[in-house]
Amino acid sequence: MADLLSFPPAPRSDRPKRHDPEPLWRHLLGDQLRRRRHDREETLTATAEKAGVSPSTSPRSNAG
Repeated sequence: MADLLSFPPAPRSDRPKRHDPEPLWRHLLGDQLRRRRHDREETLTATAEKAGVSPSTSPRSNAG
């Protein structure tokens, strides 16, 4: 059988840095939709009416 060797933990400066988590797709998509709606100077209610949905069923991330 082989012997197991334990390694000391890497010094803090050698450890990989944590990256921020990737943004959620729903946030990215909501931002894009909101920007386009604002570029058209359209309200959320008007956009919802064009889409044939109630503004209350529109994603909350697109509110504003």
